[in-house]
Amino acid sequence: MSRTPLLLIETLDCAGAAAEDGGLRAAVLRQAGFAPQVLTIAPPERTAGQCALDASNGGRLVGWREGRSAVRAMLASRPFEQVIVASAMPGGGEVARWLPADRPARWWPAALAAGERPPRRPWGAARALDAIGGGGDAGAAGAITADAALDWAIVDASALSRRQQPLWDGDTLLAPAPLAGVQGEALLVAFAAVASEHVALDLIVLADPQPAFERIARGLGIGMRVHFAGGSTREAEWAWLKPASGLLVSGTEPLAAGIVLRALACGCPVLGAGEEGVGPALNAWLAARGAAPAAGRPTRDALLHLLDRADPVERAIERGKRASDAHHVTPLAARLSARPAAAPAAAVPGRQAA
Repeated sequence: MSRTPLLLIETLDCAGAAAEDGGLRAAVLRQAGFAPQVLTIAPPERTAGQCALDASNGGRLVGWREGRSAVRAMLASRPFEQVIVASAMPGGGEVARWLPADRPARWWPAALAAGERPPRRPWGAARALDAIGGGGDAGAAGAITADAALDWAIVDASALSRRQQPLWDGDTLLAPAPLAGVQGEALLVAFAAVASEHVALDLIVLADPQPAFERIARGLGIGMRVHFAGGSTREAEWAWLKPASGLLVSGTEPLAAGIVLRALACGCPVLGAGEEGVGPALNAWLAARGAAPAAGRPTRDALLHLLDRADPVERAIERGKRASDAHHVTPLAARLSARPAAAPAAAVPGRQAA
């Protein structure tokens, strides 16, 4: 069977993103009838020494400064008929500007983010790419939604059966990204209220130490129970998720959508914390699948309900596992193949060259 040559540009532009994501997307695309080649672009803060060949997806990983020239070189090296940009930024963000105007291309939404959040950089005259889910201008203000990102997130089923050594001795809640703003402080306040009733519970934040939030935690009397464990590799992330009592998602900064599906697959309940940012949209997506462990409750009450593990929570966990099954490579590839609007089929009219 002849397969359509496709260039997948994987941009690691949000918390929780990893080069492994490009390999999973490539596997979906292969099963959907494409012949993908992967180019992974590291964020600006990654040094050249950290960018190396990524054996898991068979593609190159380059730094941000080299990204534009690497994309142009890849496009010149082979007659790719399609391009997909996997990015947290609406419509592919700045990377979409690197593509020639006549190049058929689409955007694979990669992250949860607050809908009102503006792009990081101006796009100039370049129009954003339409999402693989089809429909509308993906560059609109509210385009990054829980549905857009989570519906196309992928779970590596092989990782579920691998044994990982526990990384913590005791009961934990997990925050998958740095704490930020009023939402981060509110999360600590809610945890402090819950910690007084669950004396063996710790909060693990998968981020480097944040002195401002460490001071807030000390002021709340939970300084010894909030731990900043640093950024996590994908394998370590699985080891954190499998025994955790819950994944707490808050804030407005982009977060890789796949971590939500990985948590559900592990039987780790997911809670969108706070009344602003990504939390409400995430909770709505979970509730639509019966996987919201404490829908409609304030964060403190939701956490207590989640930790009590009553029957409704256990049912939500089981529904979350079933929902995650649809995000393994094979069913996701079948869904992509069955929806012409979702396939990377045509160039976006009106997009100008960079």
